[in-house]
Amino acid sequence: MNDLLPSDGFATPLLRLLRTDRAGVPARLYAIPGAVGGPNACSRRSSLLPARGWTSRRMAVAQLLTPMLYFDPDHLAELDREAIARYHAIPRLNDDYRLHTELGPQPFEGDVANASIVILMNNPGFGDTSKFEDHRFHVDGWPYASLHPDAPRGMHTYSAPRFADLIAEFGAQRVSGRVALLQIHPWASVALDRSKRLVLPSMMLALNHARAALLRGALVVIGRGAWYWLPALGPADRPLFVHQFPRSVYWNRSSVPSEIYEQMRERLA
Repeated sequence: MNDLLPSDGFATPLLRLLRTDRAGVPARLYAIPGAVGGPNACSRRSSLLPARGWTSRRMAVAQLLTPMLYFDPDHLAELDREAIARYHAIPRLNDDYRLHTELGPQPFEGDVANASIVILMNNPGFGDTSKFEDHRFHVDGWPYASLHPDAPRGMHTYSAPRFADLIAEFGAQRVSGRVALLQIHPWASVALDRSKRLVLPSMMLALNHARAALLRGALVVIGRGAWYWLPALGPADRPLFVHQFPRSVYWNRSSVPSEIYEQMRERLA
């Protein structure tokens, strides 16, 4: 069991929080190579052997993703409610670390279950342009809704320039359908607390999404939060690209190595 835990120690409190679901029923954490916890966990060297006799790789990924593919903001809010309350009760907690739950959760942008490119990030940001509707804006056919021209101003002005070259070549709607951003957790804050004081059940759901993206062969890259994602994901078949400028993450031709940019183009073609 210990061999399966990320080396930074995040897994232990996560497992403690996730042993039961909302009804108090033991949580079903399906096993994949290097997966965190659960009575059916397998070793990193084993093949994909999901719990309860599943043999299909596709079905395993589907089961792994079920908790967050059904995106219910109320469920995520309830899932994290007690952990957020404990975190906010920490004496002298930096105001920049407080989670702005009034915006609602945004665990990802884009079709995270099918996107050709999955970018791992920190958590949603909070600032002067943050609005109530930011995490509630949706348009059919635009999974990464912030790339839509009518998206809330703060969301659009953050997202669109970061993919400007790809949008110029392939169009905003195509990029919206093929690219997804996945957050460590879904709650906005001015800054992310990197200490182990912040442990939310929804973090396991995000980690499952990242693992599933790797399993299905998506191009998975790290924009921010490498300090968390790399140890949490564990050894990968191939090294994950980590953006060299995590405080200013752009995915344009001049922003990343040419081989990474060309891989992104290939996934969008």
